[in-house]
Amino acid sequence: MVWNGLNGNGLDPVYRQALTAGHTVYSRLDVVDPFGNVLLSDVPFGTGSIRATLQNRTVRTATLTVPRTYFPVTASGQVDSTKPFAPFGNRLSAYRGIVLGNGLPVYFPIFLGRIETVKLTKNGVVSVTASDLGADVGDAAFETPMASVTTNTGYQEFVRLLSLPGVIPGSGPTFGSSDPAYSNVPVLTWATDRGKALDDLAAADSMIWYPLADGSFVRRLVPWTKSGRNPSVFFLDGGDQYGLASTVGLLNDWTITVSRSGVANSVVYVSARQDGTAPASAIVRDTDPTSPTFFRGNFGRKPTQIQNQAAQTQPQCLAAATSALKAAISLSVPWDPVIVVPDASLELGDLGQFTADGITSQQVITGFELPMREDSAMTLHLRGYAPVNP
Repeated sequence: MVWNGLNGNGLDPVYRQALTAGHTVYSRLDVVDPFGNVLLSDVPFGTGSIRATLQNRTVRTATLTVPRTYFPVTASGQVDSTKPFAPFGNRLSAYRGIVLGNGLPVYFPIFLGRIETVKLTKNGVVSVTASDLGADVGDAAFETPMASVTTNTGYQEFVRLLSLPGVIPGSGPTFGSSDPAYSNVPVLTWATDRGKALDDLAAADSMIWYPLADGSFVRRLVPWTKSGRNPSVFFLDGGDQYGLASTVGLLNDWTITVSRSGVANSVVYVSARQDGTAPASAIVRDTDPTSPTFFRGNFGRKPTQIQNQAAQTQPQCLAAATSALKAAISLSVPWDPVIVVPDASLELGDLGQFTADGITSQQVITGFELPMREDSAMTLHLRGYAPVNP
């Protein structure tokens, strides 16, 4: 989902052409309370970056430096909880983009999350770290076991578990555009881990969940195996090729790897629930002798285990394991890392087409490091697109 909003369209040819030409960077940092009220607008800051990855429940972290005056400690050594940067629930809201030749800024959200730590060093530098709203979900453990609502679909249960009082402080969660799913929720009980509950519900629909850069929560089909996708942006290595497509970006550096890491030829799928129901399981292997990952072939035996209490029966486990195996045997060729001109319109899960050294590949953005200011390039972490037929 390349960002397209009120303040800019990431696929606009004018924006994409200006991005790799000479341009002025637009960046803004606000401090807001959990209800969205702006406490400080356009805060001056020094170095700063956003690190994002789909491998963690807290997918985005921000690190930056601000002036000494924002350090929330009094002369007597006490924390002043009324200061905007005191880590008691206030959030950082950050944006980045470019200023077009007509003077108008085109910009996109790059972070929304709570302030975690504020440090002052001897040289007077105040460093700040912040975590996205997934951190609130991780903290909001169930105080007593939580039972599922079996009349809900997986998405409705996702919304319910996030919308219970206090999970996302302030005005509560907002939700972005999720992929459709219609599975009913079985009788489940979760002990303490709210994030694990959301993991179970998403995995039952072959999905992952995460907050976007603007803080809205989504559930999406696994982006590197979702079928029927087309690349949104195109990246080419070499100035001679630049301009062949309106959505071209320029590769500054890249590495292409062929690896067996993350590949498995046997899936053990286990469903063991908290309510004492007898566990169900299934084992599915790559039994095709012509496959390069044949279970009894040269690849060797490499099983992986999946535990998800949302499956109720052995046939459901078998179907889930079969689907998981299709993805597990895909030997992808990740381009990781790739260095590009900073592009704030890119979002986790976006599919791009990359061309370098005579090789063209479709890759999914699974992580990145984005500078908040104009002082460095953007690093993309990618995973080869290997769609699985439904």
